[in-house]
Amino acid sequence: MPKGLQDSPFFVKFATLMKKYKIYQIANRFLKTKICKYKKIKAEIAELEAIKGRLDADIKAKARKMFLDEIVNHKSTDPIVLKETPGGSEILFYFMGKYENVNVDKAKLIQKKYGKGFITKTTSYVLDPKVMELHGKKILDALMKADIPQEYKKTLLKSTDKFCISKGSISKINSFEKYSPEEVLTDIAPMFGLKDTVEEESDELV
Repeated sequence: MPKGLQDSPFFVKFATLMKKYKIYQIANRFLKTKICKYKKIKAEIAELEAIKGRLDADIKAKARKMFLDEIVNHKSTDPIVLKETPGGSEILFYFMGKYENVNVDKAKLIQKKYGKGFITKTTSYVLDPKVMELHGKKILDALMKADIPQEYKKTLLKSTDKFCISKGSISKINSFEKYSPEEVLTDIAPMFGLKDTVEEESDELV
């Protein structure tokens, strides 16, 4: 072993991990082959998923422009089919009915630009875990009537706000003179999906 290697952070971490697990040498050739095959397939799947992700992004980028054209010119948010040359493969591009999450700053920006109707706010309430840990039994016995210091009562119930794009917003992207439909679509960030057409799904089942 090279001098100093045993003191390197990587070696120390590796040696520590090895101490946590008991290693069994496998003499059975059948099981050894399966482990090797499993790891190979796992690596191949990861590679294919990466390729699929790039293809997905490319197709959606092209289809998004066509989808936007349908909204602007035909006021339609229906799915569209992308088809290669006649007789080639085809795929369905569709709006998934939901939008990417927005934080409070993005919500304020969208409300300022397009109006409050574009943002839906939901508030959820949770009990403060620190108070529950300190006074859980009393809270269970009598909730807020329990003998709990006043400062804890004030923090017992905490609220969390969540913001999301309102349903139906995608159909309004052509409603603003000041902002282009492309800009509105980018701001509200609808989520799109791809799937096989009914025809191709039927062919696969035959």
